[in-house]
Amino acid sequence: EDNRLLDYLPDTNNPTPDEITFEKALTEAIEESLSSLKERESKILRLYFGLDGADPMTLEDIGTLLQITRERVRQIKEKALLKLRHNSRRRSLESFLG
Repeated sequence: EDNRLLDYLPDTNNPTPDEITFEKALTEAIEESLSSLKERESKILRLYFGLDGADPMTLEDIGTLLQITRERVRQIKEKALLKLRHNSRRRSLESFLG
């Protein structure tokens, strides 16, 4: 028999089907939660946390992009996070939080 060690080692370069399913479900739950926010709140969270495949941005950079102050970006971000922490909105994310 021509067995090689590589045939028995797990492939760490590719996600498992379970990991793919989990990531898809998490993405859908995040999208659902963000869709409950105002457009500006959602956009700021997406930019700040680097969702949608982009790199995370600083409050300063987001402020420049949206033509508002860094402090205003921070206020909107905090308000949006508070909304997501509210019981009615966080249910869709609870199963992913452990």
